[in-house]
Amino acid sequence: MRLLGSLTRHGLSRVLRSLSAFARRRWMVHLILAILPQHAAACADKGSPMRRLEAYLKEFAGLLAAVFSTLLIGAQVAHSCEISTSENAPLREIITCGDAVTIEREPAAELQITERPNEAAPRVIEVQGGAILINISPGHSPTEVRTPHAIATVRGTTYVVDAGAEQTSVFVLEGGVNVRRPNDPTTVTLEVGEGTDVTAGEPLAVRKWGAARAEALLARFGR
Repeated sequence: MRLLGSLTRHGLSRVLRSLSAFARRRWMVHLILAILPQHAAACADKGSPMRRLEAYLKEFAGLLAAVFSTLLIGAQVAHSCEISTSENAPLREIITCGDAVTIEREPAAELQITERPNEAAPRVIEVQGGAILINISPGHSPTEVRTPHAIATVRGTTYVVDAGAEQTSVFVLEGGVNVRRPNDPTTVTLEVGEGTDVTAGEPLAVRKWGAARAEALLARFGR
């Protein structure tokens, strides 16, 4: 069963990410139904009925954890992108799209990446909630980062997008970022150390972030 759990977590990850949400749910149901008899047989020789039940439940809980860690992923990525896990705390998912874009996604962030044909740089990165740190290498087509409140467009820079329920905050570490609302052409440009909070009904304002706020945001990405 350890082998099956490892295969579920790693060997099938890329295939599962390419499926629709409905297809992933169907796959999960079929997998569980297929391996239930195997779990029962593996636990049948573990002593008394209560011990067998306890062993069975532990085995099955471990399998469910492996399956859900793969299926309930918070990022839907383009086929050209690779996913790994951060080596340092806090836990983050690292999404690399060729030599064009690297995204660090905190566990709470939900995002979807739309690729651009024949190019490594994605066309759009949609963030529905949570924060990402994104590095876009110069020399590629521009990538838009969209949230419910804001659109940030760049060709080469490093910055953080934090999408909350009521506002989106953008903070720049390197380069420059253009930020506007989804239905408003009014744009502000952020430089290094500057940020903006995009909130409904409030004008866009460029502000130099204080050290405390910048450090608190970057700490979520191990910086």
